[in-house]
Amino acid sequence: MTLLLMLLIGVEGKTQLNIKVGYSGGYMESNKIDDIIGRFNDDKPFLEQPLGNIDFLSGLELGMRYRFGISAFEVSMSDLSGDSEAFGIKDGNPFEETITTGFRSYSIGVDNFIGNFGFGASISSRRLKIDTDIMGFDRDRTVLSEKGIASRFHIFYQVKSNNVSLTLKPYIEIPWESYNISALNRDYFPDSTIPDSEFETDITIFGISLIFYNGPQK
Repeated sequence: MTLLLMLLIGVEGKTQLNIKVGYSGGYMESNKIDDIIGRFNDDKPFLEQPLGNIDFLSGLELGMRYRFGISAFEVSMSDLSGDSEAFGIKDGNPFEETITTGFRSYSIGVDNFIGNFGFGASISSRRLKIDTDIMGFDRDRTVLSEKGIASRFHIFYQVKSNNVSLTLKPYIEIPWESYNISALNRDYFPDSTIPDSEFETDITIFGISLIFYNGPQK
């Protein structure tokens, strides 16, 4: 940290601080969650609309970027989520179920610029959260909340004016460790005898972000 501060002070005249606001969407790869949703649908043949797999997540990205020369240091927060809804008639009564899956991440990273192009990487603490609804109430309950570490690698292209830039960032986010989603299985199937160890899953996200950076642009 001391070395970083010395570097920033040494290039003070060439640095710039930008506020980051953007939107991100990505494909979530998790066969274990898909398998639980599939068994939920198979267990309820009365569903007129079964639960769909939650493959796409989207949401906001916020943060700050401190650029010095051809490199930049960035801190960010992202909140991505997706949901699916099922409904049908069970024993003459309406039946509804909604499942929401999301990741909230806090990250630090570095970008490197090559003209209007560039590449970068970051490390994040991200929390997987899965909510289901409570029948008869307009609210959700959290059935799973588990934290993990992930790395994100990206390339980017920017279009800029003097005081704002628009940046397109395709990325891949790779977990360092597995999540255990057995709590979701127990919520849907209380009598399940499948061992919890069978629900370890690595969740990789392939996505793209559209980011505005406000502030002086070189």
